[in-house]
Amino acid sequence: MIEEEILFEATKDISTKKQKETNKDRKISNENFDILNDIILRCKKLEKNEAFRQLPPETNIIKKLKKFIKRAQRKSLKWYIEPICEQQSKYNELVREGLDILFDVTTILNNKIEDIEQRLISLEKRINSK
Repeated sequence: MIEEEILFEATKDISTKKQKETNKDRKISNENFDILNDIILRCKKLEKNEAFRQLPPETNIIKKLKKFIKRAQRKSLKWYIEPICEQQSKYNELVREGLDILFDVTTILNNKIEDIEQRLISLEKRINSK
């Protein structure tokens, strides 16, 4: 759920910035690259999905009993939860790799667009000078 919230917030940020932009240029702005890079970094941090978090140490007898019951429940459900977490971790890794590829491709395309625009400007200057 955390990954979904992060991706939702990031895409919402991108869409609101797109709406605020008055420039109709097709180039991808540096802000969008920074946002996409930030999403990739957050995905890398959240890539590994662990089934169980560490239970804090308890001093009270009732809390110790609750902790024991929780540990027993976790052990009894481990066979069910572990495969789901492993599958989610693999999925997270694939999504992160896809975002890395997307970032690389958009960078290359943005550079090509800039090159084509420069060539177009130079051609327009040559035409206008004749």
